[in-house]
Amino acid sequence: MRVLKAGKLIFDLVGLFAGGAGIAKGSSQLIAKTSAKIATRNKLISSIKSGQVGLGDPDVVDLIKADMLKNFYSYKAPSGIIAGYVDKKGVYYVTEGNHRMVAAVEIYNETGEIKYINQLLDNGNWTKIDNPIVDSKPLPVRKIK
Repeated sequence: MRVLKAGKLIFDLVGLFAGGAGIAKGSSQLIAKTSAKIATRNKLISSIKSGQVGLGDPDVVDLIKADMLKNFYSYKAPSGIIAGYVDKKGVYYVTEGNHRMVAAVEIYNETGEIKYINQLLDNGNWTKIDNPIVDSKPLPVRKIK
């Protein structure tokens, strides 16, 4: 069995059959850990919403990702701060900075490193609201090239 980043599992069927009953030993714990990791990831991503559909310039995300990964991104500079709303349940609604958040989420999906998302959220300008924003959208995602 091979474990890939982002909690995805690929089972080698030949290996499963060749392994016989021994393959099941300890597998429930592995499956539980993987399920928890996927559930945590889904909860994180579902707690970040957007006020828009799509991205105006999807290629900008690559530039932002490069800056983040090289530690050149300035989270506290006016141009680096994202903004929006946060409700009582901790759901964030990004109204300014969707490209930046998409970059951070892509890094998280590729590496498992959450610090880029946390830095954007921690340094963002958030207006607290009581109720969820009804017409919010999922955070935009780019098409895989």
